[in-house]
Amino acid sequence: QGMLRLSAASIWVGAAGTRTPLHRDYKPALVLQVAGAKRFFLSTMEQVNAAVVEGLLPALTRDVGNTDSFCVDGTQDDIYGLSSAAPARVCGTVVCLRAGDCLVLPDNIYHDVECTSEDSMSVSLTLRFELPERPEGQVSGGVAERAPADEEGGSVDLRASEVG
Repeated sequence: QGMLRLSAASIWVGAAGTRTPLHRDYKPALVLQVAGAKRFFLSTMEQVNAAVVEGLLPALTRDVGNTDSFCVDGTQDDIYGLSSAAPARVCGTVVCLRAGDCLVLPDNIYHDVECTSEDSMSVSLTLRFELPERPEGQVSGGVAERAPADEEGGSVDLRASEVG
């Protein structure tokens, strides 16, 4: 078993309402929220594929996965119908990071990121990693699960579960 290797680090600063459209990254990341708040809309390959088949997302979103594939104006609520009974575009999960929170973001998870309007700006640090070689046939990608809080209601950790 190899070790994780840091491959890139970046600082993201955005004003309230700034959004990065639905896309996927090819390396896993640890996102550390430094200031303000940021909301992640997370969706799996299976969910995106189903939305493409139903004609709700362009095929380039699934096939290429970059931000140019599905660049539309609006908030996550408007675009994905988060307050609606059924999703407007694609099923997914919303995770909100506030200062001091972190998110483990597996590779190939689709995500749309929005700086919330709670604060005037959002600052986060993203650390990307190279993974050791995977055994033949093992796929990557997963959805973050929230593990139960400890008995005293203290810390909570996020665990990634494999999908597919």
